[in-house]
Amino acid sequence: DKGFSSKKNIDMLLRRRLQFLLALPLTLSFTKRQIDSERKDIDRFANTIVNGAETLRGVTKTRSWSTEHELYVHVYYNDVRATATKNHLYGRVRQLVQEAQKDPRNGKLKEQFDRYLIIRKSEKQDSGYTVNVREDVLAEELAHAGWLVLVGNHITDAAEAIRIYRDKVHASDCTSLRRCGASFEYTRRSRYRLPPWACGSGPVGGSNKISPLSLARTARSTPSWAKRFAVEG
Repeated sequence: DKGFSSKKNIDMLLRRRLQFLLALPLTLSFTKRQIDSERKDIDRFANTIVNGAETLRGVTKTRSWSTEHELYVHVYYNDVRATATKNHLYGRVRQLVQEAQKDPRNGKLKEQFDRYLIIRKSEKQDSGYTVNVREDVLAEELAHAGWLVLVGNHITDAAEAIRIYRDKVHASDCTSLRRCGASFEYTRRSRYRLPPWACGSGPVGGSNKISPLSLARTARSTPSWAKRFAVEG
């Protein structure tokens, strides 16, 4: 659902008073700010959450999304995943260093050399070159490793939010507007796809299926197609 999580779409959900829970792309400035605000303090016992086989840290904060709306922001850090990502990147770059030392003009690896390495000619080296790693590039790639940010307007607990979000992996995917029986102004690049939570499927609250949105929980201005949407919670 990260492809759905644009400001425009979230604003639309808030206007329609639909309940939602979405993962934000790590490239969004809003996402980066939430991670940076929790980076120093999140890794403590009080923030530990066990969800199935996964153990991670998580906190929930109320943040302003716009002048009119606030959201529940759930920020998570998985140190095991962060370490695995770091080891994978470090191992790959170590191999690049070894290849560059053997053949610094390897055309097949030039793009990766340029990104991760600084290769200079040097008369002091037997190979005629020095090879150094761009540590700033590694730090940039690892800055958000192991992090996840969810936003919503009805789930107030980090543990409940991650449970619902992980359960969505097993939910049936709705692949077209026609299957959902809805008319929906989706993003241009994904006009005929809806995220699983919007299609009336996925476990929540101990149920095997998400029930249709209750009319009592929607504003009178909500159009008929929106009333047929299913929500998490």
